[in-house]
Amino acid sequence: MLNAREAGPQRPAPKPVFYLEHPVGSGKTEAVLEDIAKRPEKSFIYVCPTIDLSEEIAKRLENKGRLDVLEINSDTKNRKFRSVIQWALTEILSNKSTDSRVFIIMTETFSDILVELDDRSKENYTVYIDEGLDPVKPVRFATKEVDIFSPYFQVGEGGRFGIAHGGKADIDDLLRNRRKLEANAKGHLDANGFRDICKLLDHGLYDVYGKITHNAIEVIGFLNPSFLMGFESVTFIVAIFNQSTLALCLRELHRLDLREYQTDFQFFDTHLVKGQRVEVFHLLNAADSASKTNLKKLLGDEHGIKVRVIDAIAEVVDQELAGRDYCWAVNREFEAIGNVLRGRSMPMKCNGLNAYKECDAVAMLGCANPQPWQAPILKEKLNLDDGALYETWNLAPVYQAIGRCSIRDRDSDDSVTLIVLAEREAKKMVELFIGATFKGQLGKLERLGKHNVARIYTPKDNVAYSKYRKKLQANGEAFLRKDEWYESIRIRNIRR
Repeated sequence: MLNAREAGPQRPAPKPVFYLEHPVGSGKTEAVLEDIAKRPEKSFIYVCPTIDLSEEIAKRLENKGRLDVLEINSDTKNRKFRSVIQWALTEILSNKSTDSRVFIIMTETFSDILVELDDRSKENYTVYIDEGLDPVKPVRFATKEVDIFSPYFQVGEGGRFGIAHGGKADIDDLLRNRRKLEANAKGHLDANGFRDICKLLDHGLYDVYGKITHNAIEVIGFLNPSFLMGFESVTFIVAIFNQSTLALCLRELHRLDLREYQTDFQFFDTHLVKGQRVEVFHLLNAADSASKTNLKKLLGDEHGIKVRVIDAIAEVVDQELAGRDYCWAVNREFEAIGNVLRGRSMPMKCNGLNAYKECDAVAMLGCANPQPWQAPILKEKLNLDDGALYETWNLAPVYQAIGRCSIRDRDSDDSVTLIVLAEREAKKMVELFIGATFKGQLGKLERLGKHNVARIYTPKDNVAYSKYRKKLQANGEAFLRKDEWYESIRIRNIRR
């Protein structure tokens, strides 16, 4: 039997994909689990973003009488199989149509097995995808040797990327037989960005578009929903689905028939019931957007010492929330602010996490803007202008972060404080949570337009500065601050 990859692209069947859209903490998961429990004769695949959620789903289903549940993830791995992917495929393919099972698998595993399943192996399963799938996957490969790597790709109409016919053998070796690649003197192809682009193209779950410049190969993969069409039905469980990048991708790029999931479940209206207890602040000046560039800019304090914006606003947040049980999220490169913030840190991608429900305040200090090279491709393919692009990209992570706190606890009557970076995101949260109070800017940070971006020092810079400082200290001499040393000494030495 040919799998989906070998059989080639599947034709979308004339049936819809469903979505279940209700606020955070409204009971979306409970509604789905009740529907699964009511159909004991059916088989299901429940897709989870985290192992913690997987364990929770399994327990809740078992408590509802489904004793045919199997969790498939790295924590429960069956040693008979080489990988979790092989285990998942074997279980799904070997399950007879007359048997009923509930398989709970991770989002990444589901994405990997989709292209390996043909329609006949899918047709007995109803699929629920909690928090959806990644709608886009950007990859940029920067290199001074573009001419060596670019012949492996072909770029068609509209920037559609593919693997060039003459490059398929080498790329296959790159992804599956490294020894052969080395034996053929092609080891230079084993470069991170290049390999990632090849994986994206080889996998097939994403339609890839991009461009080749003089110093980089830049691509974005867009989810191809045709691989979802063989299942009995597919439902995305996403709090603000219709405002998500996933919905935009499926509608704009693929003209997919998306329909609301029908259920008799009585949902809790978190936005309405909790709204009047919510206050929302923003940290940046109203004229500034949430971006990593802005967070890296330097401010001077009353002593003339320069600090990054992200460090300054961390101080503001901790002072405002002093004495409260709060949680916060930030991009990985800024995680050092945890030395200032006394609240509980949580990952930027926190979908499905329930460990922060006791917190009555949350600060979302990270940003998820597309990089400048990504914006033209995204705007063209998704039919967006600049404002809509950045609002769409930031909305989901901001909403998911603030939705981790006590706002999802129906029994809590506590007031909730939400702190975000930009005024635009703050006003969007006030719009969603009916009756919420917009408190304006916290900390009164000035507009950032003219500030310099903080320099990121290389390991060699750090070693050089350490040697310079130790030498002067040993001689009893004064030494320059690191930024002054870099500008007046380091750059001059590098240029020689």
